This record gives sequence, structure tokens and C-alpha cells, in this order.
Amino acid sequence: MSKTKELPVVDFQERRNRRRKVFFGLIVGGALVACAGVGWVVFKSPVFEVRAIEVLGSEDSKEEVIIDVVKKNMVQHSFMARVFGAENMLFWPNRLTGRDIEALPTVKSIEIEKKYFERTIQVVVEERSPFGVWCAAHEESAPTSTTEEEVVCFWFDGEGTLYRRSLGVEGGSLIKVVNDYAQKDLVLYKKILPGAFLENFFSVTETIDAAGVDVRDMRLIDLTRQELEVRTQSGPTIYFSLRFRADGTRPALTSLVESGNFKSLTSVDFRVENRVYYK
Repeated sequence: MSKTKELPVVDFQERRNRRRKVFFGLIVGGALVACAGVGWVVFKSPVFEVRAIEVLGSEDSKEEVIIDVVKKNMVQHSFMARVFGAENMLFWPNRLTGRDIEALPTVKSIEIEKKYFERTIQVVVEERSPFGVWCAAHEESAPTSTTEEEVVCFWFDGEGTLYRRSLGVEGGSLIKVVNDYAQKDLVLYKKILPGAFLENFFSVTETIDAAGVDVRDMRLIDLTRQELEVRTQSGPTIYFSLRFRADGTRPALTSLVESGNFKSLTSVDFRVENRVYYK
């Protein structure tokens, strides 16, 4: 009688589980090795090491001061920068504005360009261009006094932002001076005027420049009246409204200036839109 040979029982499920564990282990191991490699490249290798820092576009601010401000900002706002310092290109910010650069009053913004191939950081500076001087004048003080206790003055740029303390200056064609009797508390990095008044103010300056008016200074007496006085050199006081743009007054003002009788006038009034009154 022949005997039946028993075949070994193979547990295919267990074999599949072992294969899955091996495969999963390889994946996890590979991922850990990859992470370790990436970590070494980022934090330890010289690939992202800063070799040079270049400052472009700076005329009024010292380069070393700008770099110091950027580095301090990095440390304040980035944990990784605090740990690894400014030697790693990856942790440099892309842009600094506003309160980040308050220590640089003449700087409007800073762009950071990272040249990875050269391992160079380029700090591109956009500086403010001075447009004029805005003074918070007291009623009892002379409008163009240079006494610091009497008049507090700031430079403002072409966007109407106060950005640096200034001594009171005598006005003239080259430097626009506004003596503000309406707003007592001027604040750095704030606008000189609220809302639409700002745009209309700049339209006044464009108009008097285009007409060739020799300006002594400008006065803001009462903001609720929404008016601006322009005092000329040896000529009339010109009154503008801040409720609307001054572009429409340009032909009339230019005609008066070119007439030859402009300096004999005492006042020119554009406070009513599309009307001019003079005497």
C-alpha cells in the first residue's frame, strides 16, 4: 500500500506581510537617508553659505548700517536665522519695509536678491526722494522759524510720507515748505494729509511748478476749511481748495504769471471750482 506524501503548508499571507515590512522599511530608511542628506546640504555644506553681501542703490545710508539692520531683522523674525545666523542664504528675507527699516529713515524699501550660483546676497535699496519739508507750526511762532522748540519739521517724500526730522528752513523754489497750523502732532512714517487731500495737495504743487510761481512757503491754517495758502516771493497769496484737484487752475494761473502784473496782485483765489478771483 503506497503512502501519500504530505506537502509543506505555505502561509502566503505571512510571506506577503514580511515583504511589505521589508519594503516599508526600505522606504523609511531611504527617506531618513534623504532627509539626512538634505539636512547636511542645507545646514552643513557650503552650498548655501554666504560668500559676499552687496548693497545696491544706497547713497544716503552707509552700507554697513544697512547690512546690520537686515541681519538684526532676520534674528528678530526667524528662529532658523537665530540658530544658524546670517551665513545661510536660505534664511535671508525677500523684502523689508515699514517698521522693519525704521532705523533707516531715508530708505523706503529693501529687496533681497539671492544669487545662489555666486553665493552672493544682493541688498537692493530704494531710497526716499525728498519732496519738501512739513512743519507743525504753533500760532505764536514765525512760520519759517528754525527754532526747534517752536516748530517741529520733517522731510516728506513724493508719496506724502514723513520720514526724517528736519530743521525748519526758509522756503523757496527748490525746497517746498508747508507750515501746518491745523495738525499739531506729526508722526514719522505717517502721511502729511488724510485721504483725497493728499492727492489734491500734490496737484497744487504740480500746478504752481508748471506755472513758474516762485513760492515762499505754503500754509495749512484749518483742515476743516480744506484750503491751502501759497505765499509767493514778492507777489500775491494764492488760495487753493483741497476738495478738488488743481489741474484746472493751471491755464489761468499761467496766464496771470505771464501777464507781467502778477507781482502787483495781493491775492489769487481758486477755492471755487472752475472760477478764479484776483485783486
